[in-house]
Amino acid sequence: MSLDKKATRAISSLAHRSVILDCVGIFGARYLFLLMVLYGVAWLWKHMEDFWTFLFSILIGWVIALVLEYTIRRERPYKVKNLKPLSRPAIETPSFPSGHATISFAAAVSIWFVDPTLGLVFSGLAILVALSRVYVGVHYVSDIIAGALLGAFVSCLVTFFF
Repeated sequence: MSLDKKATRAISSLAHRSVILDCVGIFGARYLFLLMVLYGVAWLWKHMEDFWTFLFSILIGWVIALVLEYTIRRERPYKVKNLKPLSRPAIETPSFPSGHATISFAAAVSIWFVDPTLGLVFSGLAILVALSRVYVGVHYVSDIIAGALLGAFVSCLVTFFF
């Protein structure tokens, strides 16, 4: 068994053991990235140049992630092992890379360039979003790592070249 699958199994095996942890995992997997984006939009609204960099980083990262997902077509872990995930994706897309991780890390890096302290908070939240996606059983660890790298890279490109 690969390191990726072992790490994924180790994280996702914690699910279904604690109602509180499961609720936190579901919240992180489904809603936390949306709160990050909404807060970032509201916070940057008064700084239009940074606002557009933030928004374009997220949108470009998300589009690239979708193109890669449908090009690579990796099955989600719960489909491969026929397991019951804590939460299913709202829209069934392939697994690699994680769009949630891409968006979360694009947001975090964009904010980091404007306010490093808030960027550190956003980075911690992005890590929680990414890990929660593995915890609830909808992504492999390599999916979230790829999404995190993609989001950070796109955000750096948009910040430096636009």
